[in-house]
Amino acid sequence: MTIENQTAWITSCKLQTDMEGNTSGWSVNDTMFVPNDSDNEHCKNILAWIEEGNTPAPQFTDEEIAANAQAETNANSRAYLASTDWYIVRRAET
Repeated sequence: MTIENQTAWITSCKLQTDMEGNTSGWSVNDTMFVPNDSDNEHCKNILAWIEEGNTPAPQFTDEEIAANAQAETNANSRAYLASTDWYIVRRAET
């Protein structure tokens, strides 16, 4: 017996995108990646789950986006300071 769209196993779903912003797949139940491939049985289940009125969570939360932006700013700042003689100049001023 084949059950066409089994969606009961999906407890959480998070959208995954590529560098261009296209849907590359979904992270399901925090344990598996399901590619956006219409021949994939799990993909069919995810699409059925969405058709049932469910919405995948975004790839990153607002807090994660803010934290990633701050981490990038910090890394760029550290790299800039490392490439200058800022420490030596500031040390001489004190």
